[in-house]
Amino acid sequence: MTTSDRIAALAAFFSCSPEEAAKVDAATRLVHYRHKDILAHQGDLGAKLWIVLEGRAQLQIIGMDGQTKLLAAHGPGELFGAFPHERIVISDIVMQNRLLVLEIPTAKMTTLLQEDARLGSGLSRILGRQYNAVLDRMAARITMTANGRVYAELLHEV
Repeated sequence: MTTSDRIAALAAFFSCSPEEAAKVDAATRLVHYRHKDILAHQGDLGAKLWIVLEGRAQLQIIGMDGQTKLLAAHGPGELFGAFPHERIVISDIVMQNRLLVLEIPTAKMTTLLQEDARLGSGLSRILGRQYNAVLDRMAARITMTANGRVYAELLHEV
């Protein structure tokens, strides 16, 4: 992926100008992960944000019964990680397939957002979409059977 491709993706992602997106791009590094790579373990100190360009990452948590549970999944156009401050990671972060992300230290992202209101506005829309997705997932968990949840996830993937 070229620098201009990354800037275009960031401009679309944050709904900002290419110049503003270039500031974010300069603070990130492009990272490739393979299927089943583990980005972080439950209990690690989290100090980065990842902006997903391609692929999918799953946040998996070990339940009281010892079983792995899917907490969330993040795909293209979403972000995950420690924000707005460093924090302890509450789940394992496992790559579902090949993942291409822009990685940025949490402190750098916080500084960029403080310096540029338009980036903050774009981030609020992204986090709003992700919040709604989490609520949809919770509602499905509460109101649907296991088979219904599988069908809903499959429909969401299409």
